[in-house]
Amino acid sequence: MTKMAAALLARANELAASFRTRSAEIEQVRYLPNDIAAAMAQAGLYRAPLPPDCGGAGVDPATMLHLIETIAGGDAAAGWCLMIGATAAISAGRLPDRVVHQVFADPLTVTAGVFAPMGRALPEDGQWRVRGCWGWGSGTRNAHWIFAGCLLMDGPADAEGRPTPRRLPSGQPDVTMMILPAKDVLFHDTWQAMGLCGTGSGDFEVRDVLIPHEHAVSLFSSPVLRPGACFAFPVFALLGLGIAAVALGIAGGALRDFVALAGAKTPQGSSRRLAERATVQAEFAQAEAMVLAARSHLYAMVEAAMAELGPAAAGSAVSLQRRVALRQAATHASHASAEAVKRLYTLAGGSAVFATSPLQRAFRDVHVTTQHMMTGPATWEVIGRAGLGLPLDDAQI
Repeated sequence: MTKMAAALLARANELAASFRTRSAEIEQVRYLPNDIAAAMAQAGLYRAPLPPDCGGAGVDPATMLHLIETIAGGDAAAGWCLMIGATAAISAGRLPDRVVHQVFADPLTVTAGVFAPMGRALPEDGQWRVRGCWGWGSGTRNAHWIFAGCLLMDGPADAEGRPTPRRLPSGQPDVTMMILPAKDVLFHDTWQAMGLCGTGSGDFEVRDVLIPHEHAVSLFSSPVLRPGACFAFPVFALLGLGIAAVALGIAGGALRDFVALAGAKTPQGSSRRLAERATVQAEFAQAEAMVLAARSHLYAMVEAAMAELGPAAAGSAVSLQRRVALRQAATHASHASAEAVKRLYTLAGGSAVFATSPLQRAFRDVHVTTQHMMTGPATWEVIGRAGLGLPLDDAQI
């Protein structure tokens, strides 16, 4: 680990400790307070994957995941927003220098976005006219630049003369991220959720905004223009791993909070503290082992993928087999974390049901990570098809 990466992790630990004291506030507000987002930006966490010429630290994927996990261990919503901001920023690897310098000129710049192609972009006078409405806009309330997934409607006209989406050689639409300043985006207060309440993951809308061509980047067809380990890494794998890092951070925080509770609580009708019960000891050990094993496997798969890329992260693309293994590790880590937190919540008994208990918040937050399309139950089917040697669409693996 480089000195810069170590310094970032040390700062992330400091911030996580301070965020922990504000979790109730973050949840009540329903989006990340601006000073918390600014603190992470000031620390260089959002742009940590970017190279020094873009104002970043050029960290590798494993370090980026450590940063996300650490922040999520302090507050899940902050970790989630960092994950979204950092993965959005990685699009800089495919952007021309002029756009990178425009977007990231201010060291406090925060980015956020949604890949799902809920928008449409039509060509007009050498630009793109963008309109659409996107859900799950995590962290967008704090962002200065918004990345919004669109279909480029410049394909051959259909039989009725209507524009159709640009398509890849595979026949799939070439989903493209449009990069807009936040002032051109309308935000809707729609985030009323069970978990990750403080992420501000509401809807946002763009109404007929003209975007320069150079502010459009495809994660499928736009080439990587600059070196960097995170730029060379499979982008969808990195998104799934980021979600898993949030889940692992939540689980790690829940283990810490349960130790504190079990050492202090004497259940009603008992003369022994919760920690002194043999059944609690056994269940705690199993929950901890679930998290440790899932975490170890996840980081091992990241290291294996980096080895496949080579020391300069300039080798050939990561193989499909390795990408499937990354998705498997990410999905497993999310679900194992959720199972471990559920066990801890149950062991805590009635204490865990109160709003003041961090375990009930961890229970709700971690189960949101298992609902994301990159780590949700349907992902197991894709992984299973690959393992059984059946054909599959690997565009987003």
